[in-house]
Amino acid sequence: MCTGYMLTWSHLMKEGHVFKHTHDEIMDRYGDAVVMQEEMPPVNWPQMGRYMYTARLKTLAEVETFIGFVQG
Repeated sequence: MCTGYMLTWSHLMKEGHVFKHTHDEIMDRYGDAVVMQEEMPPVNWPQMGRYMYTARLKTLAEVETFIGFVQG
């Protein structure tokens, strides 16, 4: 079993990147696999992003798909 760790940037905008999927969409799709998620303190959003997700997934391909969805 693989565990994928993913930090997302702020959904507001980070270096010109606008994310396709909201936090709710990520949780709707991957909520069963997410073992931890939290909103970072606002002061850290520009450096670390708004949300942090840790997901437990079975294969590397699933991890890559998860990362692609979250990074949008």
